[in-house]
Amino acid sequence: MKLRGKLIISYILLISMVFLIFYIIAMPLVRNYIKNQVSAGLEQEQVLVKSYLDENMDDITDRETYLKAFARERIAIERFGLSSSIGIFYYARVTGTLTFVQDIEIDNETSDNLIARIIDKDTSSFIGTLNGENHVLLAFPLSSAQAQQRLFILMYTPETAIIAFTKGFTRILILVFGFTTVLAIIISLVLAEKMTNPIEKLKQQALLLRKRDFTAKSSITANDEFRELSVALNQAAAELEIHNTAQKDFLDNVSHELRTPLMSIQGYAEGIRDGIFKPDEKTLGIIVGESIRLKNLVGNISYLSKLESTPDFYKFSEVNAGDVLRGAIAAVSGLEQAREIGLVVLAAPDALMYGDGEKLTQLFINILSNALRYAVSSVIIEAIVENNFYSVKIKDDGPGLPVDDTDKVFRRFYKGERGNTGLGLSISLAIARRHQGNITAQNITPTGALFTVLLPLNSQ
Repeated sequence: MKLRGKLIISYILLISMVFLIFYIIAMPLVRNYIKNQVSAGLEQEQVLVKSYLDENMDDITDRETYLKAFARERIAIERFGLSSSIGIFYYARVTGTLTFVQDIEIDNETSDNLIARIIDKDTSSFIGTLNGENHVLLAFPLSSAQAQQRLFILMYTPETAIIAFTKGFTRILILVFGFTTVLAIIISLVLAEKMTNPIEKLKQQALLLRKRDFTAKSSITANDEFRELSVALNQAAAELEIHNTAQKDFLDNVSHELRTPLMSIQGYAEGIRDGIFKPDEKTLGIIVGESIRLKNLVGNISYLSKLESTPDFYKFSEVNAGDVLRGAIAAVSGLEQAREIGLVVLAAPDALMYGDGEKLTQLFINILSNALRYAVSSVIIEAIVENNFYSVKIKDDGPGLPVDDTDKVFRRFYKGERGNTGLGLSISLAIARRHQGNITAQNITPTGALFTVLLPLNSQ
């Protein structure tokens, strides 16, 4: 079942459960409340009737006729549409019998209950049977308690009327429930549409992304979690598009870079086979040189791939950043001497950090080698500890970077005029970012390039 149907059924079940619980709890309370109100009404009427009869019966000679007429013509107070009636009876103390002036039938249980209440002088209401039906009854005396035969007024309201009222109330509840259910269905349809519409958009975008259509975007205007998910998915699509483009460029570049030495090796090998070239030291040296270049290129590609995609490739521990930098400087000292370039270390302070010492050494070797390759006379290194970062500045006095290429030098296979494989700076940047750091490049005045390495000291 789809989400839309689940939402609609959930709303209907929720309203049904609320109605059922309300009905189970409310109906007994309503019934008792009505009974209490009827009893309270009868007690109020008792006071009114007794007061009226006490004031008017002193001058009446034929009391029985008068009481019959009063019972017949009296208009009762109504509560919730329920009216009470009056019955008149005599109670004989000697025989303990009840004699009604009207034609009212009373069963033995009700009669015994009524007599017991008269004896106990209990004028509260109770449930009894009159004329074969249950009523709420209340009796009170009119004549003196000293008389042998006392006159009582019996006020009663049929319990069937209370039940009928309760049924009417139930019908009203059912109508309200029906109306609420219809309203809930309409509201649930609207809400389901608002909830499933963005989900459908996100689903379509996900399907397009699955087909590698990274240009697919979703637009959700609602200010809720769906919009946040849409933004996150759009960002992921943009990142995937960049990654996909970079991957294609990488494969194109790899193909191009590998093709050159392979074609050179193939050409010289075929030339030797066909007798065009002699297998002398020069020819074989070219083949060996190209093979070494091909081996280094493949090794660097594999190394960069592991740096970027294999977290276990790093062996993190507490290292001294100063020792790492000094080790890298020592590693390139041979190149420094060979080219007669002055390698000036202004500062290389000690600072503990969490990192992979071997990879960090390779980071600095690559940047130093690049600087020595382009420097005219000197490379200056200065490291400082600042704002919980180990900052290393490496600058040379070479021709500097092409103005439009300062952001491209870290791209894979980007090679300057004297570049080698075009992967050295890409490897350095991958190592820095894995340590939550960064590397930037810029030109300096009057000539030369400046590389700045930032490594956090608390990168654990």
